[in-house]
Amino acid sequence: MPMETTPKTTLITGANRGLGLELARAFLAADHQVIATGRSLERLHTALPERPGLLHARLDVTEPETIDA
Repeated sequence: MPMETTPKTTLITGANRGLGLELARAFLAADHQVIATGRSLERLHTALPERPGLLHARLDVTEPETIDA
């Protein structure tokens, strides 16, 4: 009987461009659940369209209220 595994969850900051975007794509391709964060939700949705296992979240480390959210 195959053993069931819990999906890994990865938090990526700056996932709307550059290295963050490429890391998010790689982790999604490896069947990780990804929490993709960036300063603009619109840019996140454009760079990484909705799909199972992906959660978009607004995060700006210079704004403490977005970290708390």
